Amino acid sequence: MFYEDLNVWKKSTNQACAVVQIIGMCDNNALKDRITTTALAIPTSIAHGQNRRDKTECIRYLERAIGSNAELATQLTIGQQAGLIDPQACKELLEENNVIGRMLGSLIRAKRNQGQAKTNGQSAPNQAQANSG
Repeated sequence: MFYEDLNVWKKSTNQACAVVQIIGMCDNNALKDRITTTALAIPTSIAHGQNRRDKTECIRYLERAIGSNAELATQLTIGQQAGLIDPQACKELLEENNVIGRMLGSLIRAKRNQGQAKTNGQSAPNQAQANSG
């Protein structure tokens, strides 16, 4: 499956675009740069991981994406609490961030179980949750 086909990649790309638009109004350049970099790292890491042939490498990149997703939530919360990000916009971004985190977790579990299910005589778990949206 190509990374462009993953709904988690699509959602994280949309989230990154929304973050760039919302944070563009922020006067704090350090926070703006950091949040933008973190938001862009999520879909980028998903794409990197999905293009790896080795399952372990793929999972490593997906774990980076989930870490960046948590980092983004923290930075958005700090920006909102400091009065630099609109509270309603931050709430909406954090809700989407939570969905993306759950989708990434499901995708990582599915990737880890791919080889195990085949050795147990079962079919690999469905990635529908990570690909639903």
